Amino acid sequence: MGKDINRYQSPVIDKYLLFVPWHFPLHNDPSVSGASTNSEAVFKRDYPAIYNHLLTFKSKLTARASDETGIRYEWYALQRFRPEYYHEFDKQKIVYIDIAREPKFIFDDKGAYTDMTLFFIPTNDFYLLGVLNSSTSWFYLKHKCSVLGDPAKNGRLRLKTIYMKDLPIPCVNSDDRGRMVALVDSMLSLKKQLREANTPHEQTGLQRQIEATDGQINALVYELYGLTEEEIKIVEG
Repeated sequence: MGKDINRYQSPVIDKYLLFVPWHFPLHNDPSVSGASTNSEAVFKRDYPAIYNHLLTFKSKLTARASDETGIRYEWYALQRFRPEYYHEFDKQKIVYIDIAREPKFIFDDKGAYTDMTLFFIPTNDFYLLGVLNSSTSWFYLKHKCSVLGDPAKNGRLRLKTIYMKDLPIPCVNSDDRGRMVALVDSMLSLKKQLREANTPHEQTGLQRQIEATDGQINALVYELYGLTEEEIKIVEG
């Protein structure tokens, strides 16, 4: 969920959902269409605990949409399960918040499923993750995205695809890409260590390293975009 996202940091997930696509567990069988009694029989046989749990809510689930439930899909299935892209959730991906005051892009390699307050990019590109979290990219987005609240008082940006898709990402050589990947990899490690730190002394030391690494990432992005010293002052201001 959006509230679980902190910059560069893998979320601690303590909430789970039952993801049940149409015709589950025969959802990958192209010959199955409409509400399938065969699918339900296999579901009941292979997943009895889950089936019996959902069975206690059958009357409510059946009443969701009378022209669809039990006709286009089984009573126990999700009404809208995003058939065109749900497999992407299982992949490594960059995840970010729909409405944000600051750049909060993270890397997920746990196959987390996100709710509607989050978007994701199905890639494990640490170079892209570093650029997205940089002050330069955020400066650009602040001038492109719609804003909730007063822009002069750090209003929240709506990071919709219509704005994100036009964010210019510098094309770089392998050396520059490698520099960014190394910095982002270090940042992810530091964030993990910070979460596990037991003493204030450890936390303070790690926080300083995080701030220094963040500064190095920003400096590298300034270089990649070819910003002048005057332009950097504008971005940082």
